Amino acid sequence: MVEVFKAWGCRVDSGHGKVEVHLTRALRKRFGKSKLTLLLARSSDPAAAEGELMVPGNPIYRSVLELAAEKGRVGRGFARAPKRRRNPATAARAVRRALKPGKTEFRVLAREEVYNPVGLFHFSISYGVPEVPDEIRSVAWDVVAGDVADTDPFKPGGLSLEPDPDPGIEVVDNGDSEAMFDGVIDALERDISRKVRRTEAKAKRQLDREGARIESFYRRMIQEEKSRRRSRQDGDVELSRKIELYQLDWKRKLTEATERLRPRIGVRLFSIEQAYLPRRRTLLIMPESADPERECFYDYVTGGVVGPACDVCGHRSLKPVLCRSGHFCCSECVAVCKVCGKPFCRQCWAEHRKRGRRRRGAEPAKPAAMEMDPVCAAEQGNQRRLN
Repeated sequence: MVEVFKAWGCRVDSGHGKVEVHLTRALRKRFGKSKLTLLLARSSDPAAAEGELMVPGNPIYRSVLELAAEKGRVGRGFARAPKRRRNPATAARAVRRALKPGKTEFRVLAREEVYNPVGLFHFSISYGVPEVPDEIRSVAWDVVAGDVADTDPFKPGGLSLEPDPDPGIEVVDNGDSEAMFDGVIDALERDISRKVRRTEAKAKRQLDREGARIESFYRRMIQEEKSRRRSRQDGDVELSRKIELYQLDWKRKLTEATERLRPRIGVRLFSIEQAYLPRRRTLLIMPESADPERECFYDYVTGGVVGPACDVCGHRSLKPVLCRSGHFCCSECVAVCKVCGKPFCRQCWAEHRKRGRRRRGAEPAKPAAMEMDPVCAAEQGNQRRLN
C-alpha cells in the first residue's frame, strides 16, 4: 500500500498499524480529501486514531486497488537478518535437523549468505453472489524452493522490508517467471476451490427454491385461467394463447433468476511484490550419491530450510531418497524394485539406455519393466535368453 501511493507521488508516513497519506492534487479530486488515514487492522483501543479500515468492501480500499492496478508497479524490498542468528553453525545445525534422508550418511557445511526472492501475488476475488463478499487472497511463491511459501511473515505489521540489501550479501535473482506464475495460479485455485464449491452449491439451492416458487405461481395462474375460461365457455384458441403467454413469462422469470443467482467468479491480480529473504547457503555432502555435493538453504527470517533438488523433477525435498544408482530423488520420483527391493528412479533407466545396454532397434521399455531396476531387468532378460 505504501509503495502504491509513493508511486503516485504522495508523501506517506507509516507505523503502528497506521498509514497516513498526503495526497497529490490529482488524487485529491479522486478521493475528495487532501489526506487519508488508513488502518491496517482493527483495534479495541478507544484512543486509537480514527481512519479507514483497509478491508474488502470499503470503498477506499477498492480505490487503492484500482490505483495499484493502474500503475502496475512491482514492489521490491529486502528483509533484515537478526544478528544473533547469523552464526554459520546455526544454519548447519538447522539443516541437519530438518533433513531426513533415511539411513544415508551425510554432512552439512555452511557457506556464504545470499538474498533469495519470494514473489508475493495479491488477488482480488469476487464471487458474484450478494451474500458472499469480495475478498483478498495472497500467494507467496518461493523462487528457490519452486513452491508456495507461508504468507504470515508478510502480513501487515509482520516482516519489515528495506529498499536496499545488506552490503556484502549476494542478491540472487533466479527462477522462471512463467513457471512461477503457473504455480501461483494453481495454488490460488486450490486455495479458493472449496469456497467456490460452497458458493456454487448455495447458489444452486437458492435457484432451486426460486425456481420452485416461480413454477408454483405460474401453474396456479394457468389453472385459474383454465377454470375461468371453462366457466365463461370461451374458445380453446383464446385459452391456448393465454397459457402460451404465461409459459413465456414463466421462462423469462426463470432466466432472470438464473442470471441473478449464478455465481460469477472473478479473479484480478492487482499487486506483485518481491521480498528478498536473507539465507545461508549450505552444502549437503553425501558420499554415496553420484553427485556428492548438494545445495540447501537456511532461512534466517522464518527459520525454515529449503532442501536439495531432486535429480528427476527438480522439486526440493527435505525427505530425499538415494536410489540404487546414487541418484537423489524426492518421494514422488522414486520406486521400489519388485525383484531386489531397492529404490530406483527414471534417471536410472535414462542412464542405462544412454550407456547402450539396450539392444539396438529394441522396443522402448514397457510400463511393466519400469517396475524393476534396469540392472534387475537386464539380468532377467539374460536369463530368459539363456533358457
